[in-house]
Amino acid sequence: MDNPLAITAGQAGNLYPTTKTPLSLRPGQVIRAVVQDIISEDTVLLQFGNTPIQAKTDLPLNAGQVLFLKVDTLGSEIRLRVTAGPQENDAALVDALLTSLSRLKTLEPAAAGLEKLAGLLHAIPEGIKNRVPELSMLGKLFFPIEALDGDALKKAVIDSGVLFEAKLRIIAEQAVREGGATGVQIPGSDLKGVLLAVKDALADSGVSGALRDAGVSTQQLNQTLDKLVGNIELQQIQSKLGDTLQLFLPVLWNELKEEWISFKKTRSSSVDTGYACTINLELERIGKLRSHVLLQSGRIHVKMICDNPAFVEIMRNHSELLGRQLESAGLKTGGISAALKQNLDFSQDVSTGLDLHI
Repeated sequence: MDNPLAITAGQAGNLYPTTKTPLSLRPGQVIRAVVQDIISEDTVLLQFGNTPIQAKTDLPLNAGQVLFLKVDTLGSEIRLRVTAGPQENDAALVDALLTSLSRLKTLEPAAAGLEKLAGLLHAIPEGIKNRVPELSMLGKLFFPIEALDGDALKKAVIDSGVLFEAKLRIIAEQAVREGGATGVQIPGSDLKGVLLAVKDALADSGVSGALRDAGVSTQQLNQTLDKLVGNIELQQIQSKLGDTLQLFLPVLWNELKEEWISFKKTRSSSVDTGYACTINLELERIGKLRSHVLLQSGRIHVKMICDNPAFVEIMRNHSELLGRQLESAGLKTGGISAALKQNLDFSQDVSTGLDLHI
């Protein structure tokens, strides 16, 4: 039995693949497996996504249970460790988390919510905005695509809302070190913090009444705020589960239907650390476009994928120009490629690990 997949969790067992379906694994990755069937006393059938694997193990498992397995090492033997045990309570907790994720994923794309919110804010009279500074602050967090540069991108990432709770923790810890100061100011330029502050302000009957008198629907405004907060929380959960920093930019762009960006630290050896950025865009005239940029060993590697054949041809014809622009910015280029992929699915990760055929 080649390439056993070993589990260590109280009792050890060996997984033996039964198909040649590719399974992409990388050290530190956490993968979800479902027990599909109990074949015999010591053999079960697990499902890793679309990949079925027969497992020999001493672990007491039941059909339908959910396991989370962390990849410890890769080599002739792939070692996986159970990080969420097979107890029924744990399985129920995992199912509840996945249910929550499914609900958040049904939200409309953040780009549509931002466009609606920008329209609602534009309709609010300046007098009300001056009375409720959170409204003015919220409008300043959006910016047109033409204003996107390095500085704007850095600020948008920091203030995207994904780091909101981390900022609060840092502020609280600092307050404790300084003697437990009270009345700590929350990070006012953070998108999630400002959205929540606006929701609190709308609970004031005076503010909501003034908005209604101005012809602004407080119900629609609240619903739009809730959906954007939900989109941020979806990015926070996916960032945690994927060991990435995933977010959307508060950018106003008529062509934009959907967008999100993820950042990840990668490691191809014990000393060679890389950094990956994946940009996912869905545009009105172009379609779905994914750009994956990897900085590894001092070189920039760019892989572009699109579901529009004409645009893929344009990217291929101008790849040398992109290379020269990167070089002129002081970056050494590696590979630059463009590929066509119909039915491009943004939910599928770009693999930066090792594809194993088992």
